[in-house]
Amino acid sequence: MDQPDQPAANPVRVLAEAVYLAASWTWCIGMFLPVYLVRDFGWTGWLAFAIPNCLGAAACGWVLHRTGAPIVWATRHARAIRVFSFVTLAFQWFFLVWVMFYYRFSKPGLVIIGALVLFLGAGAWAGEQARRTRVLGAAIFAASLACAAWWFARGDYVPLDQLPAPALSGGHFAIAFSCALGFFLCPLLDATFVASAVRLPTRGSSAAFAIGFLAFFPLMIVFTLLYAPRVLAGMQPGSSPHPGDAGLAVGVHMALQLAFTIFLHERSTRDSHGGLGLGAIVTGIVLFVAAAQLNRIIPDRPSLPAMDNREFIYRCFMTFYALVAPAYVWIVALPFRSRGPDPTRGMLIVFALAVLAAAPCFWIAFIERNTVWAIPGVAIVLAARPISRFFSRPGPHGLSGGSVPTPSDPPLLALSGRAAPDHREA
Repeated sequence: MDQPDQPAANPVRVLAEAVYLAASWTWCIGMFLPVYLVRDFGWTGWLAFAIPNCLGAAACGWVLHRTGAPIVWATRHARAIRVFSFVTLAFQWFFLVWVMFYYRFSKPGLVIIGALVLFLGAGAWAGEQARRTRVLGAAIFAASLACAAWWFARGDYVPLDQLPAPALSGGHFAIAFSCALGFFLCPLLDATFVASAVRLPTRGSSAAFAIGFLAFFPLMIVFTLLYAPRVLAGMQPGSSPHPGDAGLAVGVHMALQLAFTIFLHERSTRDSHGGLGLGAIVTGIVLFVAAAQLNRIIPDRPSLPAMDNREFIYRCFMTFYALVAPAYVWIVALPFRSRGPDPTRGMLIVFALAVLAAAPCFWIAFIERNTVWAIPGVAIVLAARPISRFFSRPGPHGLSGGSVPTPSDPPLLALSGRAAPDHREA
């Protein structure tokens, strides 16, 4: 139901929010996971990633408004949203250092450093103002489109029908199954999505998410699909990473999008937990240094593509988005009702046990790369929800299994101009 104190959304505002959303969701997942999927499964692996990604994010605005106010969701699940932002920050920093190391002190690397410095000045200009942040998002999105056009003009394009044979046989359905769980549920914990839903009434929010993820965001991941073969070629031993101006276009695109994601999620941890942002920076950099210095963690297997330590850590980060975050939303948070109970200790215990039970399946599927094991892993998560519902029933004295206290400062609500309500009276 629309909030009566929210201004009506006009088409220009909805369009601006749609572009901002598309830029805010272009992470090191959308810019690089398809590279591994194309290597392992061919272009159909990209489809298994892209379709649930776009549809799940597009539905997020409608879901947040469908059964209650998004501001109540943000208040009730503020801790989970902060954890999501912390992991996302660490992941982006890990990948940003990876990109910088990849280009080293080449001409592309120096230009990327200049782009990052320019972005820092733009971020300082945007500050805490939502309108300026949307302008910055639109500028980042336009810059990525310009990089894509530059890449097409100067790059050595590889047609999709000339891609090398997939490294793995089968597994597409299992990957799609796992992507559906992750991408339909993870967006509900993204602080930038929640803040956008708070800023707009129901129809405006639904339209902005639909336009952003069915029209604008697909352009970003199609760009990833097209440059994936060249990235893979640059990853081969003895090869030159992204030679020439074509590689520079990809590097600038990645650097700007990473900087924008870092900028947004750092603000979501800033309110009363300033140390979280610094902790995420340290975590990401330490993990990269460990990946560079340690011996190979996963030994090579003749029947599989080689996995270096950076890919191993990248895949471990992905497990959070494929398993931990969606399991929380499915087992603890949904179905969301503005008058429903808070998360309870019993529900959180069921969530933790489900994650522990499913984790070996995800390890076999994504580290050992026997991808069919993703199906029982997802099934364990889905089966845990009926059990968690038992712990959501009101117990003695009006408690539902021991209510978990909720922070009063959910992330990014200040950016949307809203104050946190007492959600028990919503």
